[in-house]
Amino acid sequence: MKKIYLALTLIALTVPTLTGCSLNTSAESQESDTYANEKYKIGITQIVDHPALNESRDGFIERLNELGIDAEISLQDAQGDIANAQMIAEKLVSDKSDLILSIATPTSQAVQNATKNSDIPVIFTAVSDPVFSGLVINKENPEANITGVTDEVSHDNLKEIIEALKSLNPDIKSIGIIYSTSESNSQVQVQNVRQVASDMNIEIEAVGIASINDIHQALESVSRKSQALILINDNMIASSMELVSKVAMEKGLITISAVSSFVEDGSLMSVGISYKELGRQSADMAYKVLKDKTQIAEIPVESSNTFIKKVNLSTLKALGLDENHKAFEGAEIIK
Repeated sequence: MKKIYLALTLIALTVPTLTGCSLNTSAESQESDTYANEKYKIGITQIVDHPALNESRDGFIERLNELGIDAEISLQDAQGDIANAQMIAEKLVSDKSDLILSIATPTSQAVQNATKNSDIPVIFTAVSDPVFSGLVINKENPEANITGVTDEVSHDNLKEIIEALKSLNPDIKSIGIIYSTSESNSQVQVQNVRQVASDMNIEIEAVGIASINDIHQALESVSRKSQALILINDNMIASSMELVSKVAMEKGLITISAVSSFVEDGSLMSVGISYKELGRQSADMAYKVLKDKTQIAEIPVESSNTFIKKVNLSTLKALGLDENHKAFEGAEIIK
Protein backbone atom coordinates (compact mmCIF):
# COMPACT_ATOMS: atom_id res chain seq x y z
CA MET A 1 0.00 0.00 0.00
CA LYS A 2 1.39 3.25 -0.95
CA LYS A 3 1.90 5.54 1.94
CA ILE A 4 4.39 8.41 2.18
CA TYR A 5 3.97 9.23 5.86
CA LEU A 6 2.11 7.30 8.52
CA ALA A 7 1.18 8.53 12.00
CA LEU A 8 -0.48 6.15 14.43
CA THR A 9 -1.07 7.89 17.72
CA LEU A 10 -1.55 4.76 19.76
CA ILE A 11 1.84 3.30 18.80
CA ALA A 12 4.81 4.10 21.01
CA LEU A 13 7.78 5.66 19.27
CA THR A 14 10.16 3.06 20.55
CA VAL A 15 12.70 1.64 18.13
CA PRO A 16 12.07 -2.05 17.43
CA THR A 17 14.77 -4.63 17.97
CA LEU A 18 16.75 -4.81 14.77
CA THR A 19 18.25 -8.24 15.21
CA GLY A 20 15.13 -9.73 13.66
CA CYS A 21 14.38 -13.39 13.58
CA SER A 22 15.96 -16.03 11.44
CA LEU A 23 13.95 -18.61 9.60
CA ASN A 24 15.33 -21.39 7.47
CA THR A 25 13.04 -21.60 4.48
CA SER A 26 14.77 -24.59 2.89
CA ALA A 27 12.79 -26.96 0.72
CA GLU A 28 13.48 -29.25 -2.19
CA SER A 29 13.36 -27.17 -5.33
CA GLN A 30 10.51 -27.76 -7.71
CA GLU A 31 12.64 -26.51 -10.55
CA SER A 32 16.11 -27.47 -11.83
CA ASP A 33 18.64 -25.09 -10.35
CA THR A 34 22.40 -24.81 -10.77
CA TYR A 35 22.60 -22.79 -7.52
CA ALA A 36 20.78 -25.37 -5.38
CA ASN A 37 23.30 -25.25 -2.53
CA GLU A 38 23.49 -21.47 -2.29
CA LYS A 39 22.12 -19.89 0.90
CA TYR A 40 20.78 -16.35 0.86
CA LYS A 41 20.25 -13.62 3.42
CA ILE A 42 16.87 -11.97 2.87
CA GLY A 43 15.49 -9.04 4.85
CA ILE A 44 11.74 -8.44 5.10
CA THR A 45 10.49 -5.10 6.41
CA GLN A 46 6.86 -3.96 6.75
CA ILE A 47 5.44 -0.70 8.01
CA VAL A 48 2.91 -2.08 10.50
CA ASP A 49 1.35 -5.31 11.68
CA HIS A 50 -2.05 -5.87 10.11
CA PRO A 51 -3.62 -8.82 8.22
CA ALA A 52 -3.23 -7.61 4.62
CA LEU A 53 0.49 -6.90 4.97
CA ASN A 54 0.99 -10.09 6.99
CA GLU A 55 -0.62 -12.06 4.19
CA SER A 56 1.85 -10.56 1.71
CA ARG A 57 4.74 -11.53 3.97
CA ASP A 58 3.45 -15.06 4.52
CA GLY A 59 2.75 -15.57 0.82
CA PHE A 60 6.30 -14.49 0.01
CA ILE A 61 7.85 -16.94 2.48
CA GLU A 62 5.51 -19.75 1.42
CA ARG A 63 6.44 -19.33 -2.23
CA LEU A 64 10.16 -19.16 -1.42
CA ASN A 65 9.80 -22.58 0.19
CA GLU A 66 8.03 -23.96 -2.85
CA LEU A 67 10.77 -22.61 -5.11
CA GLY A 68 13.49 -24.21 -3.01
CA ILE A 69 15.14 -20.95 -1.91
CA ASP A 70 17.43 -21.66 1.05
CA ALA A 71 17.35 -18.42 3.02
CA GLU A 72 18.06 -16.89 6.40
CA ILE A 73 15.20 -14.42 6.77
CA SER A 74 15.21 -11.35 9.01
CA LEU A 75 11.63 -10.22 9.74
CA GLN A 76 11.20 -6.58 10.76
CA ASP A 77 8.17 -4.46 11.70
CA ALA A 78 8.49 -0.66 11.86
CA GLN A 79 5.47 -0.43 14.20
CA GLY A 80 3.97 2.35 12.10
CA ASP A 81 6.91 4.71 12.56
CA ILE A 82 8.81 6.19 9.61
CA ALA A 83 12.02 6.71 11.62
CA ASN A 84 11.94 3.06 12.64
CA ALA A 85 11.43 2.04 9.02
CA GLN A 86 14.54 3.98 8.00
CA MET A 87 16.66 2.48 10.79
CA ILE A 88 15.51 -1.02 9.84
CA ALA A 89 16.35 -0.39 6.18
CA GLU A 90 19.83 0.83 7.05
CA LYS A 91 20.42 -2.20 9.29
CA LEU A 92 19.37 -4.60 6.52
CA VAL A 93 21.84 -2.88 4.22
CA SER A 94 24.67 -3.02 6.79
CA ASP A 95 23.90 -6.72 7.27
CA LYS A 96 24.67 -7.15 3.55
CA SER A 97 21.34 -8.70 2.67
CA ASP A 98 21.25 -10.50 -0.66
CA LEU A 99 17.74 -9.16 -1.24
CA ILE A 100 15.19 -7.02 0.65
CA LEU A 101 11.43 -7.39 0.49
CA SER A 102 9.70 -4.13 1.47
CA ILE A 103 6.00 -4.33 2.32
CA ALA A 104 3.96 -1.11 1.81
CA THR A 105 5.08 2.26 0.50
CA PRO A 106 6.76 3.91 3.54
CA THR A 107 9.06 0.93 4.09
CA SER A 108 9.78 0.71 0.36
CA GLN A 109 10.78 4.38 0.29
CA ALA A 110 13.00 3.84 3.34
CA VAL A 111 14.70 0.86 1.72
CA GLN A 112 15.09 2.76 -1.54
CA ASN A 113 16.87 5.54 0.33
CA ALA A 114 19.07 3.13 2.29
CA THR A 115 20.18 1.13 -0.77
CA LYS A 116 21.09 4.07 -3.01
CA ASN A 117 24.81 3.42 -2.64
CA SER A 118 24.58 -0.36 -2.73
CA ASP A 119 23.77 -3.02 -5.28
CA ILE A 120 21.26 -4.84 -3.06
CA PRO A 121 18.14 -5.71 -5.08
CA VAL A 122 14.80 -4.65 -3.62
CA ILE A 123 11.40 -6.20 -4.28
CA PHE A 124 8.35 -4.31 -3.00
CA THR A 125 4.81 -5.51 -2.47
CA ALA A 126 1.53 -3.86 -1.38
CA VAL A 127 2.51 -0.52 -2.95
CA SER A 128 -0.43 1.23 -4.60
CA ASP A 129 1.40 3.56 -6.99
CA PRO A 130 5.17 3.04 -7.30
CA VAL A 131 5.50 5.88 -9.82
CA PHE A 132 3.65 8.45 -7.71
CA SER A 133 5.68 7.45 -4.64
CA GLY A 134 8.96 7.82 -6.53
CA LEU A 135 10.01 4.18 -6.34
CA VAL A 136 10.23 3.81 -10.11
CA ILE A 137 9.97 6.17 -13.05
CA ASN A 138 8.93 3.56 -15.58
CA LYS A 139 7.02 0.47 -14.42
CA GLU A 140 7.97 -1.44 -17.57
CA ASN A 141 11.70 -0.80 -17.18
CA PRO A 142 12.69 -0.06 -13.57
CA GLU A 143 15.83 2.02 -13.82
CA ALA A 144 17.43 1.37 -10.43
CA ASN A 145 17.58 -1.54 -7.99
CA ILE A 146 13.88 -1.83 -7.16
CA THR A 147 10.79 -3.44 -8.66
CA GLY A 148 7.80 -5.32 -7.30
CA VAL A 149 4.06 -5.90 -7.22
CA THR A 150 1.49 -3.13 -6.86
CA ASP A 151 -1.85 -3.43 -5.06
CA GLU A 152 -3.36 -0.60 -7.08
CA VAL A 153 -7.14 -0.92 -7.39
CA SER A 154 -8.05 -0.66 -11.06
CA HIS A 155 -10.88 1.36 -12.58
CA ASP A 156 -12.72 -1.87 -13.40
CA ASN A 157 -12.31 -3.16 -9.85
CA LEU A 158 -13.70 0.08 -8.40
CA LYS A 159 -16.61 -0.06 -10.82
CA GLU A 160 -17.36 -3.64 -9.75
CA ILE A 161 -17.31 -2.58 -6.09
CA ILE A 162 -19.79 0.25 -6.67
CA GLU A 163 -22.00 -1.99 -8.79
CA ALA A 164 -22.11 -4.49 -5.92
CA LEU A 165 -23.24 -1.71 -3.57
CA LYS A 166 -25.93 -0.58 -6.03
CA SER A 167 -27.09 -4.17 -6.33
CA LEU A 168 -27.44 -4.43 -2.55
CA ASN A 169 -29.17 -1.04 -2.33
CA PRO A 170 -30.66 0.20 -5.64
CA ASP A 171 -31.58 3.50 -3.98
CA ILE A 172 -28.00 4.31 -2.98
CA LYS A 173 -27.08 7.91 -3.78
CA SER A 174 -23.98 8.51 -1.67
CA ILE A 175 -21.01 6.40 -0.58
CA GLY A 176 -18.70 7.36 2.26
CA ILE A 177 -14.93 7.06 2.57
CA ILE A 178 -12.77 7.74 5.61
CA TYR A 179 -9.05 8.14 5.11
CA SER A 180 -5.87 9.18 6.88
CA THR A 181 -4.90 12.78 6.11
CA SER A 182 -1.25 11.88 6.69
CA GLU A 183 -1.21 9.41 3.81
CA SER A 184 -1.06 11.19 0.46
CA ASN A 185 -1.78 7.97 -1.39
CA SER A 186 -5.13 7.77 0.37
CA GLN A 187 -6.12 11.10 -1.10
CA VAL A 188 -5.21 9.81 -4.56
CA GLN A 189 -7.42 6.77 -3.97
CA VAL A 190 -10.31 9.01 -2.92
CA GLN A 191 -9.92 10.93 -6.18
CA ASN A 192 -9.96 7.67 -8.15
CA VAL A 193 -13.15 6.54 -6.42
CA ARG A 194 -14.74 9.93 -7.07
CA GLN A 195 -14.03 9.64 -10.80
CA VAL A 196 -15.57 6.19 -11.10
CA ALA A 197 -18.53 7.06 -8.87
CA SER A 198 -19.26 10.24 -10.82
CA ASP A 199 -19.65 8.21 -14.01
CA MET A 200 -22.19 6.07 -12.15
CA ASN A 201 -24.13 9.07 -10.72
CA ILE A 202 -22.99 8.36 -7.16
CA GLU A 203 -21.73 11.04 -4.77
CA ILE A 204 -18.73 10.45 -2.51
CA GLU A 205 -18.70 11.74 1.06
CA ALA A 206 -15.02 11.68 2.05
CA VAL A 207 -13.90 12.49 5.60
CA GLY A 208 -10.23 12.71 6.57
CA ILE A 209 -8.98 11.64 9.99
CA ALA A 210 -5.76 12.51 11.83
CA SER A 211 -5.83 9.51 14.19
CA ILE A 212 -7.92 6.49 15.05
CA ASN A 213 -9.53 8.59 17.77
CA ASP A 214 -11.39 10.39 14.97
CA ILE A 215 -13.04 7.23 13.59
CA HIS A 216 -16.31 7.50 15.52
CA GLN A 217 -16.85 11.13 14.56
CA ALA A 218 -15.90 10.50 10.93
CA LEU A 219 -18.34 7.62 10.58
CA GLU A 220 -21.05 9.64 12.30
CA SER A 221 -20.54 12.34 9.67
CA VAL A 222 -20.51 9.85 6.80
CA SER A 223 -23.64 8.05 7.98
CA ARG A 224 -25.72 11.25 7.83
CA LYS A 225 -25.44 11.36 4.03
CA SER A 226 -24.29 7.92 2.87
CA GLN A 227 -25.70 4.41 2.86
CA ALA A 228 -22.42 2.55 2.36
CA LEU A 229 -18.70 2.82 3.04
CA ILE A 230 -15.83 1.98 0.70
CA LEU A 231 -12.71 0.99 2.63
CA ILE A 232 -9.61 2.06 0.72
CA ASN A 233 -6.04 0.79 1.06
CA ASP A 234 -5.09 3.02 3.98
CA ASN A 235 -2.68 1.77 6.65
CA MET A 236 -4.33 3.66 9.51
CA ILE A 237 -7.76 2.40 8.54
CA ALA A 238 -6.47 -1.14 7.98
CA SER A 239 -4.79 -1.31 11.38
CA SER A 240 -8.10 -0.22 12.96
CA MET A 241 -10.39 -2.34 10.82
CA GLU A 242 -12.17 -4.14 13.66
CA LEU A 243 -13.16 -0.79 15.15
CA VAL A 244 -14.10 0.69 11.77
CA SER A 245 -16.26 -2.33 10.92
CA LYS A 246 -17.96 -2.34 14.32
CA VAL A 247 -18.86 1.36 14.26
CA ALA A 248 -19.93 1.24 10.61
CA MET A 249 -22.24 -1.68 11.36
CA GLU A 250 -23.75 0.23 14.28
CA LYS A 251 -24.46 3.07 11.85
CA GLY A 252 -26.08 0.65 9.38
CA LEU A 253 -23.41 1.22 6.73
CA ILE A 254 -22.67 -1.49 4.18
CA THR A 255 -18.88 -1.86 4.08
CA ILE A 256 -16.97 -3.05 1.03
CA SER A 257 -13.35 -3.04 -0.11
CA ALA A 258 -10.86 -4.43 -2.61
CA VAL A 259 -8.88 -5.83 0.34
CA SER A 260 -9.96 -9.37 1.20
CA SER A 261 -8.42 -9.43 4.67
CA PHE A 262 -10.76 -6.63 5.81
CA VAL A 263 -13.63 -9.13 5.75
CA GLU A 264 -11.99 -11.21 8.48
CA ASP A 265 -12.04 -8.07 10.65
CA GLY A 266 -15.75 -7.45 10.20
CA SER A 267 -16.17 -5.66 6.88
CA LEU A 268 -19.19 -6.98 4.98
CA MET A 269 -17.59 -7.75 1.64
CA SER A 270 -14.50 -7.60 -0.53
CA VAL A 271 -14.19 -7.70 -4.29
CA GLY A 272 -10.56 -7.55 -5.26
CA ILE A 273 -7.03 -8.68 -4.75
CA SER A 274 -5.46 -11.35 -2.57
CA TYR A 275 -2.51 -9.99 -0.61
CA LYS A 276 -1.16 -13.47 -0.14
CA GLU A 277 -0.92 -13.78 -3.91
CA LEU A 278 0.87 -10.42 -4.06
CA GLY A 279 3.50 -11.90 -1.78
CA ARG A 280 3.77 -15.03 -3.90
CA GLN A 281 4.25 -12.94 -7.04
CA SER A 282 7.00 -11.04 -5.23
CA ALA A 283 8.74 -14.32 -4.40
CA ASP A 284 8.70 -15.29 -8.07
CA MET A 285 10.51 -12.02 -8.76
CA ALA A 286 13.00 -12.77 -6.02
CA TYR A 287 13.69 -16.15 -7.64
CA LYS A 288 14.49 -14.43 -10.95
CA VAL A 289 16.95 -12.12 -9.18
CA LEU A 290 18.62 -14.67 -6.90
CA LYS A 291 18.59 -17.82 -9.02
CA ASP A 292 18.31 -16.68 -12.62
CA LYS A 293 20.55 -13.66 -11.96
CA THR A 294 18.10 -11.41 -13.79
CA GLN A 295 18.72 -7.68 -13.49
CA ILE A 296 16.02 -5.62 -11.77
CA ALA A 297 15.71 -3.40 -14.86
CA GLU A 298 14.56 -6.48 -16.77
CA ILE A 299 11.72 -7.24 -14.32
CA PRO A 300 8.68 -4.96 -14.88
CA VAL A 301 6.44 -3.93 -12.01
CA GLU A 302 3.46 -6.27 -11.88
CA SER A 303 -0.16 -5.92 -10.79
CA SER A 304 -2.22 -8.52 -8.96
CA ASN A 305 -3.26 -11.41 -11.17
CA THR A 306 -5.70 -13.00 -8.70
CA PHE A 307 -9.07 -11.53 -7.66
CA ILE A 308 -11.37 -12.96 -5.02
CA LYS A 309 -14.72 -12.20 -3.38
CA LYS A 310 -15.38 -12.68 0.34
CA VAL A 311 -18.42 -12.03 2.56
CA ASN A 312 -18.63 -11.86 6.35
CA LEU A 313 -21.75 -13.85 7.32
CA SER A 314 -22.09 -12.29 10.79
CA THR A 315 -21.97 -8.76 9.39
CA LEU A 316 -24.37 -9.73 6.61
CA LYS A 317 -26.94 -10.93 9.16
CA ALA A 318 -26.42 -7.95 11.45
CA LEU A 319 -27.24 -5.63 8.54
CA GLY A 320 -30.38 -7.64 7.74
CA LEU A 321 -29.21 -8.66 4.27
CA ASP A 322 -30.15 -11.83 2.39
CA GLU A 323 -27.19 -14.20 2.06
CA ASN A 324 -28.71 -15.52 -1.19
CA HIS A 325 -28.56 -12.08 -2.80
CA LYS A 326 -26.96 -12.14 -6.25
CA ALA A 327 -24.27 -9.71 -5.07
CA PHE A 328 -22.83 -12.50 -2.92
CA GLU A 329 -22.78 -15.15 -5.66
CA GLY A 330 -19.47 -17.00 -5.85
CA ALA A 331 -18.14 -15.42 -2.65
CA GLU A 332 -16.17 -17.22 0.01
CA ILE A 333 -18.26 -17.02 3.19
CA ILE A 334 -16.40 -16.02 6.36
CA LYS A 335 -18.27 -17.05 9.54
